[in-house]
Amino acid sequence: MSILDKVKDIGSDLLKTVENSTEAKSPIANKDERTYTVQSGDTLSSIAKHFYSDASLYMKIFDANKS
Repeated sequence: MSILDKVKDIGSDLLKTVENSTEAKSPIANKDERTYTVQSGDTLSSIAKHFYSDASLYMKIFDANKS
């Protein structure tokens, strides 16, 4: 499995996590919490670039969505 395939899998898992967390989300959100709806073709790196201006911070997103 290539690195690109692994990133796609992580992105797919992230999408599932976002969809599931939207249903179970607490009405009181952390003030630092931001949401993003994953689009087809997104990668954790591209999302990190969008939010943090640094694609290498993709693990920050991964870690925040482990549950």
